[in-house]
Amino acid sequence: QGCWDPRNPLDFKLEYCQQQVAVSTGITPSPQRALVLGLGVGAIPRTLREIYPSLRTDVVEIDKEVIDCCRLFFKLGDDGEALSVHHEDATQFVKRDECKETYDLVYMDAYNAQGIPDALLTREFYSDMIACVKPGGILSINLIDDVDDAETVLNYAQEYLDDPLIIRAPSTSNQAIFGRPKCHSTDAHQREGSEKIPRKSAETQLYSKNWEMWQRMKSVATSIDARLLLPYPLSRQVDSIEPLAPVRARNFTWAAREIVS
Repeated sequence: QGCWDPRNPLDFKLEYCQQQVAVSTGITPSPQRALVLGLGVGAIPRTLREIYPSLRTDVVEIDKEVIDCCRLFFKLGDDGEALSVHHEDATQFVKRDECKETYDLVYMDAYNAQGIPDALLTREFYSDMIACVKPGGILSINLIDDVDDAETVLNYAQEYLDDPLIIRAPSTSNQAIFGRPKCHSTDAHQREGSEKIPRKSAETQLYSKNWEMWQRMKSVATSIDARLLLPYPLSRQVDSIEPLAPVRARNFTWAAREIVS
């Protein structure tokens, strides 16, 4: 699902896209390779390409009709090495040897009409997907919190990511769940004793390493906003970042909607 204004090519009217693009600001100095699992209308790869001209992006989409529709109606095309669209099963693509520790950013955004495909809810798939993230890179999941398997995705996020973070959408059920893989963390064993730094309130405390990443993200997002590259402010999404664990502890579905009122 998605929409596009051809008069303003980066205005996809999709709040989840804004969340996912904001996650990219966590890569320092800037991302060089990105993997997007699930094409949709091509909002994420096209926006990333505008912000990071040197970025090389692989997009994997299992449904040929989605690819054809995106090219016909949303004017998406392969752009040499800069953007490659692969008609392939994501579970097989992430097993490729050439994908291991290759990508600064890996986006999991694959849905069908029933929700998240069963093949993308296995431990094997998450292990293979995490293996595609290079040291210092980030995995980001577009999670619709009212799908049946949301709890499974949250469990995997907390199992595989080091103190994962969340950006909650105020008007939709989409949430960006993201973080750096635990397997690349040099201080994962120090999490319990590491310093917490309050921001907004006690419930939005960030561990010191995430606080440092948030500060970098805020700086990069503010710079992007100043260049007027996008029809929306990225810094607003960065300001909404919270640690996932306390949000989930309060009840994920309720917490995702409490800010609507």
